[in-house]
Amino acid sequence: MIQSLQVNNKKNIMNENIKFNKSFIGDAPNIEAPLDPEHSNYNERVEALLTRILEKDIPEKGLEPIVKRFYAVRNLHESVDSIIENNQLSIDKKNEFKKSFEEALYLALEIHGDQKPRPDGPYIDHILRVSSRLINEYGIKDIELVIAALLHDSVEDQAKKLALLVENSDSISEREKALFFVKNKFGERVAKIVSKLSNPEPETEGMSAIEKNNIYKEHVKEAIEDSDVFPIKLSDFSDNALNLEAVNDPSRRLKLSKKYLPVMEVFIERLKSAQNILSKEKITSMTNRLMSVIENTKTFINEQENSLNINSKEGVKIPKIGEKIYVPASYSFSSPKDDVNGGLATIKTIESNGDNYLITVDEHPGKKNKYGWKNLLSKQDQYAKEYKNQIAKANPDTTVYSDDEWKKSPHEDDDGWE
Repeated sequence: MIQSLQVNNKKNIMNENIKFNKSFIGDAPNIEAPLDPEHSNYNERVEALLTRILEKDIPEKGLEPIVKRFYAVRNLHESVDSIIENNQLSIDKKNEFKKSFEEALYLALEIHGDQKPRPDGPYIDHILRVSSRLINEYGIKDIELVIAALLHDSVEDQAKKLALLVENSDSISEREKALFFVKNKFGERVAKIVSKLSNPEPETEGMSAIEKNNIYKEHVKEAIEDSDVFPIKLSDFSDNALNLEAVNDPSRRLKLSKKYLPVMEVFIERLKSAQNILSKEKITSMTNRLMSVIENTKTFINEQENSLNINSKEGVKIPKIGEKIYVPASYSFSSPKDDVNGGLATIKTIESNGDNYLITVDEHPGKKNKYGWKNLLSKQDQYAKEYKNQIAKANPDTTVYSDDEWKKSPHEDDDGWE
């Protein structure tokens, strides 16, 4: 059974000596919303939001993307305010919910603002879409679920930043520190949801793509049994798996298609028992949409694999994603971040190149580390003797670079579609 990282199963996470770091030194994110709902009106808080967005974004492509983001933030803010005001709550409780929501919103803008963009745009826009979809498409009126949606990738992608906000915690991992922060800032329920939404970190060295995809599938299947997690994961999955046409690289899209296709079936099955979460109409429309995407995804996979077959030179073995292959060591004085050690590797991407193929492997993620397929095949016996059972890997010195350097380096291939 795949276990999510839980906030209450580690005694040291609950250690009373662990404290928040409120000084925001170094790269620690600013977690405070600038205006208190109790002492400011709606227009003042929205104006403060726009100021924060402009502070976090350099408009290299003009103001249009920022204006769109502002409207997305304002509309989400307006929807949440409306839900809170229409609830039978005390003034203090309403202000408490408004403050928690705004702190989660500001935190998301803070920690995801400089994250590597997805193929469909800035990463923070994905966070906003997932959160807004809960309200506008799914009819969710639970503010804690909206807060969890805003934070759904915070622990998985930005644990390092959140860990800087926790002191006296050297005995626990960055992810545990991040969850400790979320729990103490937004409550145990939100932290539990975020924990289950965070993909686990299993030992994947030497695993095939099929094995990794199965781990992902089982994680999602277990997580969405929780009725709090299900609508957020459905929204997240919709923004990823149902939007693959935004991925321009055919080999990357093929890999993601094979990863997401089995999980689509998992969601269809879960929708059958989601009557207490979503409306009957929404369940029907989502089921029909998933079924349609399944057929389109199968067609895409078949077309891509047939294309590889057609373009193969007669008599040459056709490479397959997930297949094991020996690759050589590679060192470069001009681009040391592409330095790699040779050994057994797993084919990650395949692209046609005339009568040959160019492949990349999971263990050598640098963009310059592409290998000619026919040349590799001709040297497999040589490499097998040279490397024996050694696993290929990126040169360890790639870890010494700063976050900004690493983000810009050729090794960075995570486009946020996980």
